[in-house]
Amino acid sequence: MILAGRPSPGTGGRARGDRARKSAAGRRRHPRQSTMLTLEEIFPPFALRIACGPVELRVLRDDDLPELVELVRGGIEDPDLPMPFLLDWHAQPFSLGAPHGFPTTSLAWWWTQRATFAPGEWRLALAVRRDGALVGMQDLHARGLAETGVVATGSWLGRAHQGIGTGTLMRQLAVGFAFDELGASRCESGYVVGNHASAAVSRKVGYTDNGLHRIVQRTRQGVAGVDEQRVVVTPATFVRPSDDIAVEGADALRRFLGIDRGLEDVSPVQPIMHIMSLRATKAPGSPSLDAVPQGLETGVVARSRTVAWRPRAGFLQGRASSAVLARRCRRTGRHPTGRRRTNVASRIW
Repeated sequence: MILAGRPSPGTGGRARGDRARKSAAGRRRHPRQSTMLTLEEIFPPFALRIACGPVELRVLRDDDLPELVELVRGGIEDPDLPMPFLLDWHAQPFSLGAPHGFPTTSLAWWWTQRATFAPGEWRLALAVRRDGALVGMQDLHARGLAETGVVATGSWLGRAHQGIGTGTLMRQLAVGFAFDELGASRCESGYVVGNHASAAVSRKVGYTDNGLHRIVQRTRQGVAGVDEQRVVVTPATFVRPSDDIAVEGADALRRFLGIDRGLEDVSPVQPIMHIMSLRATKAPGSPSLDAVPQGLETGVVARSRTVAWRPRAGFLQGRASSAVLARRCRRTGRHPTGRRRTNVASRIW
């Protein structure tokens, strides 16, 4: 009997309780799984961590930028030594929120390094921390690593953190990582002639002279030619740190770079780089962030799985976004072209 729209005692109430108990039991047997990927899974360089003693190197993240900007504002260049960079980016006028000057131009450079990351050429901008505080940057750059075996290194420290051994240790960590984890056969670097501090660090790490090179420096005072001392280190001359080194995320980074990887040419790298390049360029008329470039092998995340397909020419000519395609794929179990989706998560990450 139903009274005032409510089930009478002993009838509907008991049935509703039974259904609730059955539902709860089902949830216990089949726990709900999270579908959210981590940033490290999406962009494997973010998972890299190299540490030794008080010094730690990680790929630069957006969360590091406020601290990095303040570090640069505190000073980098020793006034008694030659300007160490090709461009005096660190000495540009501080113009917060302006389209030109620091930090806007430097942000564009740091973001561009992510947007152009590819197996054929890549740059790792590593934020250097000592006892948790951001103290400088260590860069690695390679072009055609598989063919040349060469990784270029560059680094700088904030003025307040120079002269206590951090520069030597961070360079040792970068060089050791290039040799041990990336298979490099030599690391190259250089410093402006007269920069005695950089020369001393290079010698401590095991670099040897590799000839003089004339370079062009651009400063607010104008353009000038200066001599750069090129240096090179090999596994035979490399001086390793005395303490143990901890490395995390190297396997994922190698797969991302195609090092010792026997995978099919189906990878989410291209669409990820396309999205990142939109942030770095921000040119007028750029496509929206959910635009999928026609003809790319596209990876779409669906229910914690990576599904991949090779689209037929022209099937993405409409306005359907990648999110719409992912929902359609989840709902029907088929790619919009009509082919069954292929789970390749185990072969990509």
